[in-house]
Amino acid sequence: MSGDKEFEPNLKKGFDFLKNNFFEPDGMPKYYHNKIWPVDSQCAAQAIETLAGYADHDDEALPLACKVASWWIDNMQDKDGHYYFRLYKSGIKDKTPMLHWSQATTYKGLTMLYEKLKR
Repeated sequence: MSGDKEFEPNLKKGFDFLKNNFFEPDGMPKYYHNKIWPVDSQCAAQAIETLAGYADHDDEALPLACKVASWWIDNMQDKDGHYYFRLYKSGIKDKTPMLHWSQATTYKGLTMLYEKLKR
């Protein structure tokens, strides 16, 4: 980006917190660092995008992005291809195919991940 490395330690500290606190072992993204539910499309999409974007700086970022993406596709993609909005603790899924909240953000994150994997 700008080449200014003054804030790199802060960025690394924040990224390490994200990496170590916002994901379940199977790749399920958490809503907050201390709260899983609801599992939210924005959280998953942003996690995939952030992890893929930081992959050049952290060796664990890309594998974790793949794990989150796999969990998301396996658990929150409908057979017609659209992504669900939310999964609640009760097991209820909000399957509404919202363009902004579920589809566009997920495709952006997955596209960034794909671009990193192609390299």
